[in-house]
Amino acid sequence: MPNKPWLVFGLDGRNESDVRNAVQLGYRRFDVAESYGASTDALAREIGNSGTPRTDFEVLYKFDVRPDETPEQLRGRLTAMAAQFGGKLEAVVIHNLDGDNGQIREAWNVMRDMKRDGQIGKLGVGNVLPEHASLLRELKTKEPIEVVQLSPLNSPRGFPSVDHSRDPSRARPRAPTARWARPRRTGPCR
Repeated sequence: MPNKPWLVFGLDGRNESDVRNAVQLGYRRFDVAESYGASTDALAREIGNSGTPRTDFEVLYKFDVRPDETPEQLRGRLTAMAAQFGGKLEAVVIHNLDGDNGQIREAWNVMRDMKRDGQIGKLGVGNVLPEHASLLRELKTKEPIEVVQLSPLNSPRGFPSVDHSRDPSRARPRAPTARWARPRRTGPCR
């Protein structure tokens, strides 16, 4: 889907009407999570009822690693979610890396196996902080990290700055005072 603009509709706090309108307006990429509840179920229904081929949609699914969950239980949970969306999720992201590193490694292995089985397209991590660097290095030796979600509102530091000076092909001129600032949240983002 390289010709489509990268517009993502987040389902957090959305109701069924919001989801239906997003599909009808032409959104094709959706950010969903198990914690979003009914809006995730509504998206699965709306995609199925839209008349648009499932392959035209992308679903990025975020989940949290549960401390008492076995790898088999996690695979069952992710397989059930993929089944709602025609058997495949385009990307799956471990939402928070602040849990037990051993369980995060096990979750990554489950995701890697599901990718090899064709149930997951890309693997990713969310809410990444500098203290996760060694874990990320380890995970990427098992399977490349293809999606990284940065959530400045969940981080005390806001957006990290990006230094392109080491890669001249990606460098862009910047105004001397241009910097990412932590956005002020004045109300719900809709």
